[in-house]
Amino acid sequence: MKIKYPLVLLILSLTLFSCKSPKAENLEEMARLAARPEAVLVKTVKLEKSTFYHELISNGKVSSSEKAVVPFKINGIIKELRIQNGQKVKAGDLMAVIDDFDYKTQLTRAKQGLGKADGAWIIFMRSAMHRLPEMPDIVFLHCYWLAAF
Repeated sequence: MKIKYPLVLLILSLTLFSCKSPKAENLEEMARLAARPEAVLVKTVKLEKSTFYHELISNGKVSSSEKAVVPFKINGIIKELRIQNGQKVKAGDLMAVIDDFDYKTQLTRAKQGLGKADGAWIIFMRSAMHRLPEMPDIVFLHCYWLAAF
């Protein structure tokens, strides 16, 4: 209790002496300063097209509202990518080229196999022509084979 009375007296005296009414001359000075417009300097620049050198770096996550699945008809290593990140594409646009070395090799082997098969067929047909009386079905096959080429 002894500490409360001096503390209350101290707070009361501070509030009484610290709250002074403003003088009339201060109010007039403040009103005059507020009413006087201050000159504001403005610098203008003619707009021209130029490079924007300022950079804003910010961390965050970006997610798209739409996602597209791009399936390839065949598997392989991508040889060439014909689009850039963020580029808009339409249906039917060529986006990537797959390395075709393996497929060209397979095509060459298949053509060689076809050539070997044609050679074997020709040898078979020549040997069969000598035995025509023994094999009547060979004549039909020979005519069908010649018509195909």
